[in-house]
Amino acid sequence: MEQTIEVVAAGISGVALIHTFATRLLERLSHRFPRHLTLFRLFGEVEVVFGFWAIVLVLAMTAIAGGSRALDYVESRQYAEPLFVFSVMVVAASKPILQAVKSAVESLARLAPIRTPLAMSWLGLAAIPLLGSLITEPAAMTIAAVMLAPRIFKPGIPGSLRQCINRGHPDLVRCAAGVDGHIGVAVGLGLYAGNLRL
Repeated sequence: MEQTIEVVAAGISGVALIHTFATRLLERLSHRFPRHLTLFRLFGEVEVVFGFWAIVLVLAMTAIAGGSRALDYVESRQYAEPLFVFSVMVVAASKPILQAVKSAVESLARLAPIRTPLAMSWLGLAAIPLLGSLITEPAAMTIAAVMLAPRIFKPGIPGSLRQCINRGHPDLVRCAAGVDGHIGVAVGLGLYAGNLRL
């Protein structure tokens, strides 16, 4: 029975890994089949993959070895570290922490000999992740991601950009106009850095 559970667990892990790499395809299918949009979007989220397949594993263990064995297995796992990381990430993404870090980064950026927005971007990419030494790495990366997201993904980017990406345009998004109306976003087989205007 132990060997059967191990084989089933290995198979479920393999399927979960394949599912991880298929999330982009599922996201595309959500646009192609709007009737099943919610389902495809749910299973197209990487965060859902291993949680979903962990539930399948516990159900398979219950079917093979019984509910008490499955429950014993689940209770034998240590959840302290994942819960700690989750808690720290939630706290790191809170408004007071983000405002404090943003104020500190803006103050440092003003002192830099380059333009302030550029300095803030570089500090977000370099200095904030170094905070992982003081706090946990997931918290530092959460702060960096939340601070950099508005700089990279501006709300004014037209819908044509998203459509070019979703349709797999050969030059990816070269067909999309930039925020200022010029041909602005051009990342295709090569990087057209002169035209990149996000």
